[in-house]
Amino acid sequence: MITCDKCQGGQDLHHAMVRNNHTLLSEMHKCSCGNSFTYYQGILNDYCSDHFASEYSFISDIVEFGNCDIIVGESLTISFKKDVPLINKILLTPCEGIFYVEPSIYRDSKSFKVISSEITENLNFYKDSIVKQGQKAKVFWFVYGKTKEIKLEPWRHLLIYSKEQKIAKNYLLSFLCSAIALESFINTKIAENLSNTGLNQASIEIFLKESTMPDKIFNLSKALLGIKFPLGMVTAKKIQDIIIKRNKIAHGKITDIDSETAKDTFKIVITYIFENHVINKNVA
Repeated sequence: MITCDKCQGGQDLHHAMVRNNHTLLSEMHKCSCGNSFTYYQGILNDYCSDHFASEYSFISDIVEFGNCDIIVGESLTISFKKDVPLINKILLTPCEGIFYVEPSIYRDSKSFKVISSEITENLNFYKDSIVKQGQKAKVFWFVYGKTKEIKLEPWRHLLIYSKEQKIAKNYLLSFLCSAIALESFINTKIAENLSNTGLNQASIEIFLKESTMPDKIFNLSKALLGIKFPLGMVTAKKIQDIIIKRNKIAHGKITDIDSETAKDTFKIVITYIFENHVINKNVA
């Protein structure tokens, strides 16, 4: 998916590139609102978007969707195409008419139930649209889930945890996961670079242990990996602020983080990683 950072409109990456006859992610895409951005930036915008579809897509590796015919007041079982061990979110939307609908989740990871009922509130304005008990209706469903044992680098897992905590409004934990993801990414890339020079694992671990995070990010990353600031919207000061806050939390001087700080930190960290890991492929 790509998302416009101006109007927040989203669309499928592949479809957008085919429609515009583009082949490179570095090419410019023009949104219907008039805003222009590279496909790389569109992907990054989607990662950082607050839209529920973007957020749940980020934390899920299983996505299924479809529509079904129901009878209001009766339950209907929907079977998954493959097992969904962990369900992040099930969205149900009436395709037409007004009625209550919600999911009932089984523990077998193979299906869920669509539960519906007639609306009994007095809705004079929409009364002609109310679907009565026993009448037929159509429901669109969307399932976001993930496998239990997905194999990813630790920094990727931490970014997913950060987004999960942000969705759950645990902003302190979201911030910490983002900050540690940054540390994990830097340590991983430096370790890979040193390993490629022939340094043994024991020596690499000592080297990483004895080096401070500011040294790794601002000195070693530049010397070993060629990483220089600014990186897109990421400046050295923004990274330094994250490190300072992270250390204050560790020492009990900060006990709360607001939603905007958690959101901004996630954006800074994922932009830093995205710029280095995806766009600058010369990084080890």
